[in-house]
Amino acid sequence: MYFLLNEKSFPENVFNFYRSMRIFNQAIIHTFRQNLYKQKFSPQRLNPGWQRSFHLKFWS
Repeated sequence: MYFLLNEKSFPENVFNFYRSMRIFNQAIIHTFRQNLYKQKFSPQRLNPGWQRSFHLKFWS
């Protein structure tokens, strides 16, 4: 915490800390949304049995 509170470069340190936390959180939210999208629009959910039809099309 001293690195945030040392009087010489207080504003820059706080700004850098805030910016890094923001970037980190954005990355987490991005992956979370990606996973939600994959779950919502997964081929298994939209068309159950697609693996079997694919198999029959190409390996029968």
